[in-house]
Amino acid sequence: MGMRSKGEGTIYKNAKGYFIAQYYDNKGKRKTISGKKESDVRKKLRQALTALDEGSYVDTPNVTLGNFMKDYLENYKANEIQRTTLDSYKEYLEYYLYPDEISKLKLDKVTTDKLQKFYNAMLKKGLSSRTVRYLFSILNGGFESAKKRKLISYNPNSDVIKPRKVKKEIEPPTLEEVQKFLEYMKDDKYYALWRIYVMYGLRRSEALAISKKDINFETGELFLRHSLGYVRNDGLEESKRKKIYVLKNDMKNSASVATLMLDKETLEAIKKTLDWQEEKRKENEAIYRKTILFMTSDNKFISVENDLIFTKEDGDFIAGRRVKEWMDKAFEELQLEHKRVHDLRHFFGTEMMKRTNNLVLTSRLMRHSLTSTTSDIYLHYSDKDKEVALDKLHSAIDSLL
Repeated sequence: MGMRSKGEGTIYKNAKGYFIAQYYDNKGKRKTISGKKESDVRKKLRQALTALDEGSYVDTPNVTLGNFMKDYLENYKANEIQRTTLDSYKEYLEYYLYPDEISKLKLDKVTTDKLQKFYNAMLKKGLSSRTVRYLFSILNGGFESAKKRKLISYNPNSDVIKPRKVKKEIEPPTLEEVQKFLEYMKDDKYYALWRIYVMYGLRRSEALAISKKDINFETGELFLRHSLGYVRNDGLEESKRKKIYVLKNDMKNSASVATLMLDKETLEAIKKTLDWQEEKRKENEAIYRKTILFMTSDNKFISVENDLIFTKEDGDFIAGRRVKEWMDKAFEELQLEHKRVHDLRHFFGTEMMKRTNNLVLTSRLMRHSLTSTTSDIYLHYSDKDKEVALDKLHSAIDSLL
C-alpha cells in the first residue's frame, strides 16, 4: 500500500472483528476510529474528513468529563464569578457528577443520550427539579467553553430535555402568626434580627451581615451593602472548618444595595443586642473574634474589624442554618405551621402589596431589579382574600340584577 496524503482515510477489519478506520488530521497525526459496524465507522470517518476539508476539525484531548470540569471551573469560570458561587459549583459537582460513571467518560464520548440518562437518574434519586436544572446549567457552561475552545465540535448538553421548572406554591405566615411570633421572641437577645426580617423583608444573609457602621443611630438610617456567604477554607483561616463564613461586598443585585429607615422599636432592640454583645465580649475577651474575613468584588480576602451586630457569644458569625433552627423551634412551641425564614420575606412583600396596592413601590421596598420578580414570586393571597374578592365581584353584579 502506497503512502496516503494528509486527510485520506482507510477502513479494515482487525483480528477481533472490529472495523478500523485511520486518517491523518490537519497536523499530520494519524487518528483511529473503531466500531463493530462498518457503516458506523464509515460515517464517522466521512464526518472527520469533511470537517478537515471545511476547516472545522476538532482534535479532542484525552481528558475525562470530570477532569475537564475541574479545569474549567478553576481556570476559566473562576475569573468571572464570585468565589462563593464558584464554591457552590464545585460542591454540586462533587456531590452529583464526580461519583457518577459519566464523569469518567472521555469528553468526546459524552453524548446527549448519556447526559439525558444522567439527569433522569438524578431525578429518580430524589433530587429536586431545581437542583437538576442548576447542575445542567453548570455543565452547560463547561460544554460551551469546550466548544468555543474547539475541544469538541458540538455541545451535547444543548439537546437535553431539562426537567420543567416547578413553581412551588408558598403560603407565607399570616399577620396573626407573625404577631404571635414577634411577641414570643420579644425577650430574645436577637429580637432585633427577627424584627428586621419581618418589618423590612431582608434576606437572611443580608440581615446577618449588618454591622454597626451600617447604622446611623441618630437618623435611624440603615445602609444595606453587604451579605454573608461561605467559602471553602483552603488555607484562608487556621481552623479545622472546611467552610468558613465571610462578609461579601457583592449582594444579590444592584437593587439590593439600599438605605432603609428603621423604626424606633427596632432601633431600641438593636441597642439591646449590642449591650448583650458587649457583655459577652468582656466575658470572652481571650477568645472573642476581633476580626473577620471580608471578600472584595474581585474575590480577594482581607481581614477587617469585627463590628457585626448579630454574632454568637464569642463574636463569630451566626450561620444561616442556626437562624432556621431557632425559628423552627419557636413556631413549634407556638404550635404554628412550619415556615422558613425566607417566608417572612414573602409575608413582607404580600402585606406591602395589600396595603399599598402599588406594585412598583412594593418592588422597590423588596429591592428587586424587576417588578416581574415581585409579582411572580412574592405576592401571595390567602384563600380568605380570594373569597372576599369574589364576594365583592358577585355582590356588584347581583346589585344590578
